[in-house]
Parts: sequence; structure tokens; C-alpha cells
Amino acid sequence: MSDTQNKFDNPEALIDGYVSRQSGFSASGAELMKAINDEKFIDAVDAAVRSGSVGTALIQRRLRIGYGRAAYMIDAMEALGLIGAPKRLQPREVLPAAAEYLLYKSK
Repeated sequence: MSDTQNKFDNPEALIDGYVSRQSGFSASGAELMKAINDEKFIDAVDAAVRSGSVGTALIQRRLRIGYGRAAYMIDAMEALGLIGAPKRLQPREVLPAAAEYLLYKSK
């Protein structure tokens, strides 16, 4: 992708596509956008990248936030393609796109 066109330029489209693919998904696109725009979202992505895997408990501890807020951040990270899908009780895999996202947001 060119420098002027990045896959993260339109998070609404990524969120809408993600929500439409999920059956029985409880979070709305608006709730996920709220998580992405949360002042601590970048810190959550950074914590995930530094850890190599992520779950709600890690986000709660590192950012000192509640479960609901952390869960929406995790769902938003998955919607943006930054982390993998849940695997039972194991932490989620952090994908290379998470580091790309941090670089994109630092520009």
C-alpha cells in the first residue's frame, strides 16, 4: 500500500465488515469505534505487542481499567486484524499488523 493509502485509514469499514461476518456478535460497530477512539487504545495495542499475546486480564492489569472496557478493546483489535481469534482460554496471538498499526498511529 502506498504511504497515502493505508488499510487503517478507514477503521469504520474494517469494523463494519467484521461485525457483519460475526454471527451472534454482541458488540455493535459503534461500541467498537468507541473502543478504538478510547484514549487508552494505543496503550492497549502497545501492551499486546510487547507481550506477544493478549487477553482481557492483561489489558485490565496494564491499563488499570475494568473488564468491559478491556473486552471492547480486545474485540476492536480483532476487528482491525491486530490480533487473532479467541482460542478457548488461551491468550490471543498478536499479529504483525499490530506493530504496523502502532507505526501508523505514530505518524
